[in-house]
Amino acid sequence: MMQTARKVSQRRYASILQRPRGTVDLIGQACREMAYIESTGAKVASSHGFNEIRTPVFEFSELFERSLGDSSDVVSKEMYSFLDKSSHSVTLRPENTAGVSRALLSVTREKNSSIKERVFYHGPMFRYERPQRGRQRQFNQFGVEMLGFDGPSADVECIEMASRFLKSLGLGNSVKLLINSLGYPDCRFNYMKALDAHFGKYQLSSDSHNRLAQGRSLRILDSKHPDDSIAIQEAPGPSLHRSKDASDRFEKVLNGLDMLDIGYEIDPTLVRGLDYYTHTTFEFVVTDDITSKAQRPSAVLAGGRYDDLSKTLGYNDSLSCIGWASGMERLMLERARIGLSIHDEAPKVFVLPLFDAICDQDVIIHQVFRVASLLRDNGVSAIPWNKQLDCEAPIAIKKGFKEAERLGCTFVAIIGDEETTKGHDVAMIKKLSNGTQVSAKGIDDILDILKRI
Repeated sequence: MMQTARKVSQRRYASILQRPRGTVDLIGQACREMAYIESTGAKVASSHGFNEIRTPVFEFSELFERSLGDSSDVVSKEMYSFLDKSSHSVTLRPENTAGVSRALLSVTREKNSSIKERVFYHGPMFRYERPQRGRQRQFNQFGVEMLGFDGPSADVECIEMASRFLKSLGLGNSVKLLINSLGYPDCRFNYMKALDAHFGKYQLSSDSHNRLAQGRSLRILDSKHPDDSIAIQEAPGPSLHRSKDASDRFEKVLNGLDMLDIGYEIDPTLVRGLDYYTHTTFEFVVTDDITSKAQRPSAVLAGGRYDDLSKTLGYNDSLSCIGWASGMERLMLERARIGLSIHDEAPKVFVLPLFDAICDQDVIIHQVFRVASLLRDNGVSAIPWNKQLDCEAPIAIKKGFKEAERLGCTFVAIIGDEETTKGHDVAMIKKLSNGTQVSAKGIDDILDILKRI
């Protein structure tokens, strides 16, 4: 009985410690990589005059039901929705365009003013879908939105910023830009009618058949099911259904990209399946993706113009907007695939107390604390050897060096009886990579040695 109870307790404890499916714990280097992507994106966006915006991670469910559509896969299959204690239906955000639009539209309504905003954001999103590499149920995005800008120059700037962001992350040679235009809403409507007629001639997968029956033929172009591949390859493009004004506008976007030497490939199957998307749509995809021969390669960043979202959310007039978002986990994977990673530029020092049978341990401990504190005051990461500090018996110095290596320290500052007798802040500095040792006579001397050995 005792053994059975113990096994049940162990299983229950193991269950508590298990992550929910579709989530990932980011620790140490992974956190530094994520922070690097966030800071790089913020720097690029700020150079374009964008301000940061932070919206709630949950919103009223109606916001996404309106913006994404009741019949969309996200709303019908993937949203994390629940009733709060006031019986309001709320949803963990599956994307942030709707939340950003809601926030800025509400501020504008309160101030009775027009909208012209450039904002960027980063944070977690949530979708209940099958987890796969680089795609979890909780994932992080960096994105930008330009609200109140209707001209093609905004499209060009938005794409340029996306290109600059990816280049700043070292991915400029690993991706290519795919671009398309759906034209005005009436152009889009005519194109959808043509797609309805086209796809009606084929035996489609069950999902695509349902999308066709629901009037969502644009979404079929996103299908990766093999039963749909031939129908998609033979599908008409939107160019024949774009008006002259829409075609001229798209040409101005392409000319702007040419002026900036941003290469692109026009992809007629690149669409957004939501009703509020118009004109320019674009993706940056991995150039050597092994899936590219059978289907569209993996995108690391996607965006487009969504001029009709504001009316969907109840705003009186259409508000011209364009934006993009990028999954940060996908960016991390791509950087790792091509061998990119960040490294701590500042030195990391392991402060090692050296005890022996006759030393004054309190004096050594005091000097260890003081040197570590002074290093931190000067922007240097300092980690004391806590195990020796808390143990009166001397511990072999080799164990201290192993701990320093485990922690990724580049230097060890050794403080023993000899150092304390020479004066305050004296330490023996050892560089772990080559074994060089230099005696330092104070904090200024320590800082100088860290730079030159």
